[in-house]
Amino acid sequence: MVSSSRDYNPFSNIDLHIPAAFLEDVRRYAASQSGEGEGSQGILPFRRYVDLWTLAIAIGAAENNFMTLSSSDQHRFIQGSVLQGDVSRIEFLQLIAIAHAEDPYVISDPRRVIEIADGYAAGGIQILLDWLISGTFTPIQSLTKNLLVYSDEKTRSQ
Repeated sequence: MVSSSRDYNPFSNIDLHIPAAFLEDVRRYAASQSGEGEGSQGILPFRRYVDLWTLAIAIGAAENNFMTLSSSDQHRFIQGSVLQGDVSRIEFLQLIAIAHAEDPYVISDPRRVIEIADGYAAGGIQILLDWLISGTFTPIQSLTKNLLVYSDEKTRSQ
């Protein structure tokens, strides 16, 4: 699917987006674009915005919840260069795009792959945020609990 080279990154010059409506929430639960910082409740659940974005994509895809947002409803949080050397994440994005488009050649258009990823992130981010704030636990504990429950429910329904 991808080159085995750690230098492979078809997304290096493409902007990654989160829904603008959720920017403050992302700032609350992700340290920063660089991974620095700590929140008011201790260690934050996500070291970088791209980590939160990736989980939102996975949730959106698992729930088949895809949303197309206008450019004014999107917030560019970083360029795809953040994915440099992250072959597993690049492959994940490509596999999500192939499944969505039902076309393996979609990966020849890196911008389309990111558009699809952004659409699933938009579809999954509200669920992710709900998981972070549910209950009386810290955000990381709530997220962990909800991911375990979700995984168990998905396993039982198959």
